[in-house]
Amino acid sequence: VISCKRSQQITSKLSGDNVSLTITTPTKKILATLVNPSSQWQALLPEDGDYLIEISSKTGSAYVLSLEVL
Repeated sequence: VISCKRSQQITSKLSGDNVSLTITTPTKKILATLVNPSSQWQALLPEDGDYLIEISSKTGSAYVLSLEVL
């Protein structure tokens, strides 16, 4: 969980095999779902509050997550 403000820019990069990333807004709307992402993703956050960052792997694979909020 990360606390953010509306209009902040979020940038994420997730690498690994068979992994996915989901970002959910404070009002429980899915902002992004990335399956097997290997490139950078960015967006402006739509609201103030706590954003849920979930990473899942069906195979228990190792992963590397880079997350930046400006």
